[in-house]
Amino acid sequence: LKQCMGQLADTPSFMVVTMTADHDHRAGLDVLAELAPTVPYSGSTTCRGALIGDKAMHGGQLVAIWGIYDPEGFYSPGIFEYTEKPIEDAFRACKKAYSNFKMERDTKKSVHGVPSFVWFNGAPDPEDRTLEGFAKALGEGTPVVGGSSADNDISGKWK
Repeated sequence: LKQCMGQLADTPSFMVVTMTADHDHRAGLDVLAELAPTVPYSGSTTCRGALIGDKAMHGGQLVAIWGIYDPEGFYSPGIFEYTEKPIEDAFRACKKAYSNFKMERDTKKSVHGVPSFVWFNGAPDPEDRTLEGFAKALGEGTPVVGGSSADNDISGKWK
């Protein structure tokens, strides 16, 4: 995290945090809370590695962080649980996040229009249905980026 923050002009506006599935996630999140307590983030687990800049990091436990410095932007992480209706679950969660975005947009002169993108870290299986729910909530024009969480042996240890 210190290395990530050292590459930015100021405290990140948003971070994407990825840890290997066998990492001590609580310890990693505790360090994150200590070093960047006010920075919103999205997190997931990865299977044995990550791409960091132009390098592939793999083997052992690792943490990869992508920090965005955008003081004029608005970042609002959300989390939701899946039921037997993942399209509707994703639709409701995205509508709630979009409502938060609109409230911020209406009070902050630098935020305009619709979201530039949605960052999504999902559990394996309902990803396509989640994307369908997001599209119903936002329309087809908002890009969704991110990916699925993973673990080392497809045993369900992803977070």
